[in-house]
Amino acid sequence: MWWGHFKSCTQKKKGGALVSTGCSFMGLDSSEAKGSENPFSKEEVYVALSDLGKDKAPRPDGFIMAFWLFWWDVVKVEIMAFFREFHERGRFVKSLNATFLVLVPKKRGAEDLKNFKPISLVRSLYKLLVKVLTNRIKKVMGKVISEPQNAFVEGRQILDAVLIASEAMDSRLKSNQRGVMCKLDIEKAYDHVFWKFLLAMLKKMGFGEGLSGVSLL
Repeated sequence: MWWGHFKSCTQKKKGGALVSTGCSFMGLDSSEAKGSENPFSKEEVYVALSDLGKDKAPRPDGFIMAFWLFWWDVVKVEIMAFFREFHERGRFVKSLNATFLVLVPKKRGAEDLKNFKPISLVRSLYKLLVKVLTNRIKKVMGKVISEPQNAFVEGRQILDAVLIASEAMDSRLKSNQRGVMCKLDIEKAYDHVFWKFLLAMLKKMGFGEGLSGVSLL
């Protein structure tokens, strides 16, 4: 039952369009797009591996990240072969994406499935690949996300939004003029994912097929 609930959160809604052709989006220039799709280097993979939690719970493959880091000189050939295949083909063995799922309640006394968050324990190499791709995308996120978005972008602070909201409210109260303030609740934004839309948006923003065409992440 819970699988059906969370699966329905990732499906396309009927009648929904992927991307409106009449909208303009911030995007990357050709050099930035090309840089995000360069072949993976041993240095960037090692940096990503070093940044991951070393002693967290073992993955479904039985290894903690500390194992791969400690034996890097021994396993780096196989790891880089995995990254090279992914770069050239844009895919990997499907079993590599096998995970352990745990339902974590979002609030005390949760009973409805929508009040649970599925946490996945993914395999080590999959997690490393995601980390490397994340590091690449972080470098250009500020180019494709507008300035009013303060949170979840490197170099920006969510507290800026709080300060702006406070100043706006204070200014309105001091002006003694009528006005309306609107607070939007987006708590379910991360519970509903339509992958085709996200990949189409990446392409619209200038990312090449190497990133916008990834289908198994």
